[in-house]
Amino acid sequence: MLEHPANEASIDLQAGTLEGTIVQEGETLQLLLHDLDESMRGQHLLISVPLGSLLEPVRWIGRDPRAIRSQYPVDEQGGLKTPLGTTDLQLTNREDRNLLEAMFKKLDVRPER
Repeated sequence: MLEHPANEASIDLQAGTLEGTIVQEGETLQLLLHDLDESMRGQHLLISVPLGSLLEPVRWIGRDPRAIRSQYPVDEQGGLKTPLGTTDLQLTNREDRNLLEAMFKKLDVRPER
C-alpha cells in the first residue's frame, strides 16, 4: 500500500469504494489510491475531476481535468501514485487547502479501455 508521511498536508478522499489521498510535492498535486479493484490492476486509469475547471491556478496534466491519464499503471497491490497537475496553491495554507478540498469533493476513476 502506498503511504504518505503523517505530518504531510493532504486531502483524504473517499467516494464509494474509492479511497485515497491528494498530497503535494513541491508544486505538484499527487493522487495516491489504494485497495483498487483487481480489475484495475496493471492498467492505466482515466481520472476526472469534474470541478477542476473552476480553479485556474491548477495546471492539469494533459490540460483537461476531466481526462487525466495516470502516468503509471495500478500496481499489483491495487495502489497508484500519479501526478494530477501543478499549482502555486499550497495545501499547508488554510485558504488554499479549502479551495483544493472543495474541488476534489468529486473524483471519478475508471480503467483506460
